[in-house]
Amino acid sequence: MGGAELYTELMWGRRESSQSQYGELFPYYSDYASVNPFPTIAEPIALHKFVSTQKVDFTRLLGGARGNIGNWNWDAYVSHSKSDGTYAGTAIYADRIDWGTGFDQNAFFYSDPTTGEACGTGAPAGCIPLNLFTNDALTKAKLTPEEEAWYFTQDVGKTVYEQNIAEATITGDLYQLPAGALGAAFGVSFREDKIDDLPGELSRSGNSYNQSSAGETKGTDHLSEAFFELEAPVVRGKKFFEDLTLNLSGRYSNYKSVGGSGTYKVGFNWAVDNIFRVRGTAGTSFRAPALYELYLNDQTGYLNQLGLDPCIRYDDTDAVTGRPKVSPTIKANCLADGIPGDYDGANPSAVITTHGGTDLEPETSYATTLGFVLTPPSTGFKLAIDFWKIKIANQISSSGAAVVGACYASVDFRSKPGYCDQFVRDMDPLSPTYHSILTIDGSYRNIPTEASAGIDFTVNYEHEFNYGTLSSDAKFTYYKYDKIQLYPDSIIDNYTGLIGQQHWAGDVQTRFTHKDWTLAWTFNYIGNASNMGFRNETGNTGGNVSYAPNATYAASVPPFVTHDLELRYRAKTFEVIAGVNNLFDKYAPIIGSGVYAGSASRFGNYPFGSQYSTGIIGRQFYLNVSKDF
Repeated sequence: MGGAELYTELMWGRRESSQSQYGELFPYYSDYASVNPFPTIAEPIALHKFVSTQKVDFTRLLGGARGNIGNWNWDAYVSHSKSDGTYAGTAIYADRIDWGTGFDQNAFFYSDPTTGEACGTGAPAGCIPLNLFTNDALTKAKLTPEEEAWYFTQDVGKTVYEQNIAEATITGDLYQLPAGALGAAFGVSFREDKIDDLPGELSRSGNSYNQSSAGETKGTDHLSEAFFELEAPVVRGKKFFEDLTLNLSGRYSNYKSVGGSGTYKVGFNWAVDNIFRVRGTAGTSFRAPALYELYLNDQTGYLNQLGLDPCIRYDDTDAVTGRPKVSPTIKANCLADGIPGDYDGANPSAVITTHGGTDLEPETSYATTLGFVLTPPSTGFKLAIDFWKIKIANQISSSGAAVVGACYASVDFRSKPGYCDQFVRDMDPLSPTYHSILTIDGSYRNIPTEASAGIDFTVNYEHEFNYGTLSSDAKFTYYKYDKIQLYPDSIIDNYTGLIGQQHWAGDVQTRFTHKDWTLAWTFNYIGNASNMGFRNETGNTGGNVSYAPNATYAASVPPFVTHDLELRYRAKTFEVIAGVNNLFDKYAPIIGSGVYAGSASRFGNYPFGSQYSTGIIGRQFYLNVSKDF
């Protein structure tokens, strides 16, 4: 009749890691602070060592049973997994920095309003002035032991994630069709997810100098699902129909957080003969918000006005060419907001807040693919070309500080709800931070539409010689478009072709294997990209840089190629792998920081979100040794 067996899986692991790096301290000092050698408010830039540590314990327990009844196989299991992590990092007491410098870093007021002295009236017991003007502080990242003890600490946080799953499936043949058996699979699944992330005390209280703050992120979600899959051989062994198979699958998912929805996928695989094959799919998907997206509790950070606000000195022009610093659209919008053309942005940093949203809607999508496969017999050659297209509705995302630049670059400025509603500018003439951007709401929300399309190219070749086997695999993708609409009725931007979202990307890996030895060479390719013309990007500073008023900066990058080489030896009980990434020590194209002209986001000196990997830090060597026991 059938049989059954019980099985179990037990796993425990621990990961410990640490990182050390040097960062900058750059607080403002009151002009009356005794440690300030200058007669005005000063801002030294000193170095300090920051250390971060992480420890994560992971546990997974699983128990199940499986067996068969006739020609049907069944499997049922329950599992519990838990990740328990502790993280710590160097932190600085923000309130002590204020007292130690005699200056409130956020409000631009003296900490001691009577004298502005460091550790003045009202300072906490034990306060000592922070002296960052010494040679040791500025060049050696060295403070006195008393300063280290008073201003620095380790902020310790803890994250616990748990998941419980119960699932049962059954697979087999429903009945025989003329071309073969109609295969089927059915199943149900139940899942519970829990998260509890408790940041360190200074982070929770917002008292960590120049670092983000966050509250406790805690919540649960439950999922119940039922699903099926059918595979039907329609025709086999006929002229022009060597094999035609259809596939149909469906799933109903019900989340406690966002409710339920059904999804489906249909596909076909048609082998015309033993040389040419056509394949395609069409289907929908449904993604509920992740726990972090639902329950993130007001995480805050700080951004400098100069790198954020396109309205800073928007009236400036090039002294020689007369070219404006910003586009006419930005200038008109800044003027409409009542910002003077010579506003210099000399204000405290803006506060950006990100939190989750229990009112988020689930993401849904519709995707199609159509592909062609060529496999000439006895050649070792295979070519596959796949066209794909996907459209996502209500994508869950955090737009962050980019909303400020997008607001002032918009042609429908403030005429519709959108970017401009996500930040607050100080418009009180009596305020010491008049005209500055105070807060930005970078919370998770639903983006109306994102659509992308492209073509995947895959070429494989393999040939066996008397002295070994040569094989090569090439994979390239052409990105046709990536269109995003961030707010209802707003413009739809196409980012493909811009820096970080090039049209072409791919790699070719060629291997030669002789007995236990394998030599592999990989060719990595990233296509050219340019921001020129996108939202009035010109690549010119427009007079914003006083020491080089005619300067230009790189707003385009050429194609980028790197090569990797690897040698592998596989013995009976051990394996040795030696290699070098970026063999010729190439560095990824550098772009200029420039000034804001409506361009896409930038990150450091490299294209934001690009696929550059081996060209960031130059040539890298590695050696791996593994042993079987």
